[in-house]
Amino acid sequence: MARLRLGVRLPEGGPDVRRTVAHAVAAEAMGYDSVWLGEHHGYPTYWPSPHLVLAAVAARTDRVRLGTNILILPLVDPVRLAGEFALLSNLSEGRAVLGAGIGWDEPEFAALGADVRRRGAVTDRHLALMDRLWQQESISYRDDARTLVDFTLSPRPAWPVPVWVGGRSVAAMRRAARHADAWFPDAALTVDEVVKGFATVDQHRAASGRPPAALRPLVRHVVLGETDAQARRDAEEYLRVSHELHLLRGNPMVAQASVGDFASRLADRYVVGDLATCVDWVRRLKTEVGVTDLVVKFAGRISGDDALVQMADFATAVRAMS
Repeated sequence: MARLRLGVRLPEGGPDVRRTVAHAVAAEAMGYDSVWLGEHHGYPTYWPSPHLVLAAVAARTDRVRLGTNILILPLVDPVRLAGEFALLSNLSEGRAVLGAGIGWDEPEFAALGADVRRRGAVTDRHLALMDRLWQQESISYRDDARTLVDFTLSPRPAWPVPVWVGGRSVAAMRRAARHADAWFPDAALTVDEVVKGFATVDQHRAASGRPPAALRPLVRHVVLGETDAQARRDAEEYLRVSHELHLLRGNPMVAQASVGDFASRLADRYVVGDLATCVDWVRRLKTEVGVTDLVVKFAGRISGDDALVQMADFATAVRAMS
C-alpha cells in the first residue's frame, strides 16, 4: 500500500503572517507533505487571501505542496484567480493545489457583493472557465458577468494545477466528479459518510467517462493529549467554542444542535486521544477508507512551541506506523 501523504493546516488569522510562514518551514522539516490555509472574510481566525500567504511560504520551502482548504470560489473573479494560481504554481515549481468550495456564510457573501443563492451554479461556471484558461492557448467566452474574446491567460501554469473540490452534499460530489482531480471531504463527515461519498464520486466520474479518482484526500481535526481523557476534555471545550462561533455566524448545519448533541455528532469525526490512539485513528482512515492524503488541523489548547511539538510528534508517529 502506498505511503500516506500527510498535510497540516497552518495557524492563521491576525497580523502575524511571519509566524505562519515559520510554521510552514518547520512542517517541511518535520516531514509533512503539504501545508494548507483556509479563506474567510471578517473572521479573526482566518485570512481573506490564503494564496498570498502561500506565495510567501513557496519562497521559504522546497518540497511541501501548498494548498487552500477551502477557497470560496463564488467570492472571487475566476480570471484573476486563474492567473494568481498560475503564478503560485510557477513560483513553487508545481506545488500549488486549489482546494475550492461554494461557501455558506451569508454575511460574508453580502460583504463581498455576491449572491449566496447562486453559489453552486457560479462555482461550477468558475471551475469550467478556469480549466479552459489554464489548458487552452486562447479562449472566447461570455456570461452575465464577463466577456472574453481570443483571451490568453499570461502566464499559464507550467505545471498542472490540481483542483480538489470540497463540500458534503451530493451536488458537491457531482461537482468534484465533473470538474476536479479529487473530492475533498471536510472534517464534519463521519467515516461512514466519507466512504459512501468517495463511492458516489467515483460513480459520477464513471458516468462522465472518467476513471476512479486516484486521490482520496480527507481533513481531520486532531486533539492530541498526554492521555485520552485529557484529550477528550480539550476536544469538548474546543467543540463548545466552535459551536458558539458557528451559531453566531448563522451556520445552518449547527443551528439546531445543542452543544452536547453537537459534540456527540462529531464523535466519529475528530481524531482525539494520546499519540497512540491518534495513530490508530490514522491507520483506520488509511486502511478502511483508503485515504491517500490526510490533512490535519491541530485543535484544543495548544499554541506556540507546544503546537510545533505536537506537529513534530504526530508526524514522526504517523511515519512510523505499520
